[in-house]
Amino acid sequence: MSALTQSDTWKKYVEYNCLPKQHFDFNEIEDPLDVEDEELKIESEHKNRSESQIIKEASSLANGITVTLDLFSAGIESAISGEEREKHRLSDYEKSELTNAWALVLAEKNVQLSPTALLVVTMACIFVPKYMNAFKIRKERKLQKLQDNKVLELETEIKTLNKKLKDARAGESSKV
Repeated sequence: MSALTQSDTWKKYVEYNCLPKQHFDFNEIEDPLDVEDEELKIESEHKNRSESQIIKEASSLANGITVTLDLFSAGIESAISGEEREKHRLSDYEKSELTNAWALVLAEKNVQLSPTALLVVTMACIFVPKYMNAFKIRKERKLQKLQDNKVLELETEIKTLNKKLKDARAGESSKV
């Protein structure tokens, strides 16, 4: 062995065996088995939810879905018919029946929906019909403007024809 190699070996020996070791906290390391245990714990908590909790959550979600559908359908119907949105809202009886039906399905299937997703869908259901109404109003205004321009053209033409008629009658009376 060369002297350089022996020196390198000696340095490694001193570094590993003689210098103070850095403290290493094993608690900072995330054990993959712990993560899996946590996921299993969460799953078992969902399975162990009481039936009353499931029904309560399903009822709340069903109410949100019913309100969203009511807003959306009333908005679309209003945009199509041109009538006020309130004329197309669900009756209290219809809302109650629809909410109960949704609650039964959601509880049976144990469906959970993110509140954020419900918010996004509700916002879309509110604002899409408003935009449809805005486009409809814009289209009606353009049509009204075209009709107003046509009326002005026709009025101008009538005035011109009346003037020609008046001039023609004046010319006939001067000849007689």
